Amino acid sequence: MPLDAPATKRAATEEYGARVVTYDRYREDRAAISQRLADEHGLAVVPPFDHRDVIAGQGTAALELFEEVGRAGCLFVPLGGGGLLAGTLLAAGARSPACKVYGVEPAAGDDGRQSLRRGERIHIAVPVTIADGAQTQQLGALTFPIIQRAVTDILAVEDAALLECMRLLAETMKLVVEPTGCLGFAGARVSGAGLQGRRVGVILSGGNLDLSGMTEAARLNRQPHRRVAYFLRETRLRSTASPPINSVRALPAEAGSISGALKCFVGVLSRPPSRPPP
Repeated sequence: MPLDAPATKRAATEEYGARVVTYDRYREDRAAISQRLADEHGLAVVPPFDHRDVIAGQGTAALELFEEVGRAGCLFVPLGGGGLLAGTLLAAGARSPACKVYGVEPAAGDDGRQSLRRGERIHIAVPVTIADGAQTQQLGALTFPIIQRAVTDILAVEDAALLECMRLLAETMKLVVEPTGCLGFAGARVSGAGLQGRRVGVILSGGNLDLSGMTEAARLNRQPHRRVAYFLRETRLRSTASPPINSVRALPAEAGSISGALKCFVGVLSRPPSRPPP
């Protein structure tokens, strides 16, 4: 687990009985460390996204959404290594073939968007973003062909939009969603085009949120010359405190079902989504 992962994520993992081995995501190779541990202790490596079973399992979030609310006009999905998006595309193809599926990744780490445009997997440096679950460097060898074949488009959003979405969801739906989990919602808000009057689905994946530093990050977000992502990374390395989140905004869609650890909702937009402030 990365040294700068949310403290809540590490604590929860340890509570399940796991021994957490930390590493520096900017200087060390997670896959190499995992393989070394597996070889030394006779363990099995479970890939975070690039495995058929993982793709199928993550696709059940969208599968449950379609089973509960029926077909959707479009669906916005967080994108890191591509497991969730690939699984969602497979589920959409089977249950809602006309649904337009969009992957959404942080602007600082848009390897997915670059890969889709170039027609091949692009490898990038570890991106600096508050969306720690999407700090991947490349789409998977299994996930990319599925995404390339079936995705409508891949969008990229700034960290400022993620902070805004976190406030919206906390205030209007009483949901604590981590920055990475807000990617799909942020993508729906900034896209705008063609969403009015359509059934719009969003996957909110994850609530591993370390609230320490978020209030200060929101303040820094209003100062363009400051790097919010860097501030949050340094704060995570120093602190484990978790003050409450505050928010005052309105959700521009009627919310419906929430399902499992991967939360989903679908609503019909009565007006175009408002764009986050510059």
